[in-house]
Amino acid sequence: MSGSFNLALQAAEALRMLGQDLREVQKNSGMTGRSLASAASWHESKVSRLENGRSLPQPADIRAWILLCGAEDRADELLGKARAIERDQARHRWARPGAGNARWQKARSLRLYAPSIVPECLRTAAYHRAVLPSLSSADASVVPQALPDHADIHVIVEEDSITRRIGDAAVLAGQVEHLLSLAASHRIRLGVIPRETDRTTRWRTEPFTIIDDEQVHLVLTPGPEVVRSTTGIAAYEALFNEYAAVAEYSWDGYGRPVAAARFLS
Repeated sequence: MSGSFNLALQAAEALRMLGQDLREVQKNSGMTGRSLASAASWHESKVSRLENGRSLPQPADIRAWILLCGAEDRADELLGKARAIERDQARHRWARPGAGNARWQKARSLRLYAPSIVPECLRTAAYHRAVLPSLSSADASVVPQALPDHADIHVIVEEDSITRRIGDAAVLAGQVEHLLSLAASHRIRLGVIPRETDRTTRWRTEPFTIIDDEQVHLVLTPGPEVVRSTTGIAAYEALFNEYAAVAEYSWDGYGRPVAAARFLS
């Protein structure tokens, strides 16, 4: 087995065990999955995905979970486990939807959704190295994947993706400035979903990229998957449109998307 595959299995097993920890916290509190979902304003399926290790909980998810269950004393433990899993996942396969795929550079249309971290094709080199600190500077993967030359690119990110500290403050500020410059030059259409958005019906999913309305690349554990069925693609197109409906696209007086620019204010 390759080191990459072993790392993927390790991350999947760690995620399953983290789900067990969350289930234990919930049961000890006396709450049901339904009551927890209701108290957190989540869909019930989100609780199920997290408890069964099918999705990696975001820090805000863990904090809400332990707060509602009265288990704040486990915050450092569970947040630390989630960070370790995310590092392993990032080293294994973070968002290269076009790797080994000639369609990427020939794509006419790309729609990307990022819930917690900037997609590789939109990263600065410094941010990319901060995401993958285990790579040496000689590793080819240190160079972020390039955007296709002639594609119509629509990107929707959660606000956490552009405010979450990756590297030091200068690295993060440089990354946000890069996104703003891409948007200002009309290289991409950038929408930002504010952190305070009502998530009752539009909860976060895993990162995904829709290529030419013909493929959907998902970033999952233990590795990426590709959706090619008509019904599957249609479902992700509908989901993307729902995210677009609540994203902010307004611009400030400096020609910058408001939701992204306020981070630099």
